[in-house]
Amino acid sequence: AGRAIGFSVAGDPDAVTRAQSMFGVMGAARKAEAILAGIARGLAEKGVRKFVVSGGESSGAIVQALGIQCMQVLAFDELGAGSCISQDDRRISLFLKPGKIGAEDVFSAALEKMRA
Repeated sequence: AGRAIGFSVAGDPDAVTRAQSMFGVMGAARKAEAILAGIARGLAEKGVRKFVVSGGESSGAIVQALGIQCMQVLAFDELGAGSCISQDDRRISLFLKPGKIGAEDVFSAALEKMRA
């Protein structure tokens, strides 16, 4: 309890090229999003209530997989992305950021802010 874990669907360039040739560029991206969404759903079922997500499409896939229908969006701050809290009984906290923005330590900074 209280430990942070991270996961990514990023691969070496050759692996990405192979996946894109097998499924097409968008097909490979959708498969990656589905993997991330499935992991997030499984973690939520195990009681995880804090998620830091990078990538707009990935963020949408994870929010949908978690079944979040309504969330409160908090004011943007020095981290430069959106912190949100689901408005259901589970009260899931999320930090959702576009893939290409944020400082090198944005993930750890977001986690620290969520813990506070």
